[in-house]
Amino acid sequence: MKLLLDQGNTRTRWVVVSGERVVARGTLDEGGAGAQDGLQEWAGQVPTVAVSSVAGPDRRAALVARLAALGWREPCFLASRAVAGGLRNGYREPERLGVDRWLAMLGARQLGSGAFLVVDAGTAMTLDAVDAAGRHLGGYIVPGLRLQCRALDSGTARVGFSAHEPATGWGRDTAEAVANGVLLGLAALVDRAMIELRLGVGDTCRLVLTGGDAQRIAPLLLSARAVVDEDILFRGMLVLLAEPTA
Repeated sequence: MKLLLDQGNTRTRWVVVSGERVVARGTLDEGGAGAQDGLQEWAGQVPTVAVSSVAGPDRRAALVARLAALGWREPCFLASRAVAGGLRNGYREPERLGVDRWLAMLGARQLGSGAFLVVDAGTAMTLDAVDAAGRHLGGYIVPGLRLQCRALDSGTARVGFSAHEPATGWGRDTAEAVANGVLLGLAALVDRAMIELRLGVGDTCRLVLTGGDAQRIAPLLLSARAVVDEDILFRGMLVLLAEPTA
């Protein structure tokens, strides 16, 4: 069994996997003030602890300390590679590609053949294109739904932003117009990237969505029917852990 953790910009998710099957999942309070959400009961039973982290040194250290306090061994932090899992990193400096994006691509590649676009709609929204031969063509990064809404809130005098739930259709007040407009803009970017990928590879392409806002974006897409999978990154972690280190 393995404990896999995804330390993102705003939260840390975890799963315990047996083989490829998820047997437990939750979120981890890194500060130690909240509930353990079932994680502590697995301590001592799982030999492998691995982390995908986009956080800075302080949060990484806090995560290690939190796991130790719950009885876990020190984790290994995964990193992007030039080649793994039949995938070739497209960055000029492969190690500088965000590990979350690398793992999402590795996970999405396991779901089928051919070219694909994988979109992680979280605090930031990342889009990465991969051709049928497993070559990473590059990607895009834009602020996610809430970051864009907050930018309008803080950068304008009278727009403002509430916790309005974004939806389709014309906004009937300013907060609604902001939330709905930003959501539609994110969906439009995904559609544009899918068209670009299809033209580039001269074939049909798969579309895989993950992240906290994936379910909001998927119904708005015009270019393709998306597969929404919250565990894409964890699938990629299993691929990378199965390969020998260079």
